[in-house]
Amino acid sequence: MEHEDETHPTTATVRGHTRTIRERPIRFVCQECGSEVTEYRRPGPTPHYCNPCWPSVQATKSAERVRRYRERHRSNNQA
Repeated sequence: MEHEDETHPTTATVRGHTRTIRERPIRFVCQECGSEVTEYRRPGPTPHYCNPCWPSVQATKSAERVRRYRERHRSNNQA
């Protein structure tokens, strides 16, 4: 049974009707720093990274994606 103080309802109007979405505490281990984190989240997939680690992880992933893109297009232009 959920306690009212553990949920954070958000009300949104969608195409003429009102929908209430309750945020729930989600507990996960950050894959970057290894710390256990509890966050209030809407229903959906469990996050992999905590908020302090996310910007550096995002920058690293983006740099790797750009490197692969440039490598792929460099080989196409040389052919």
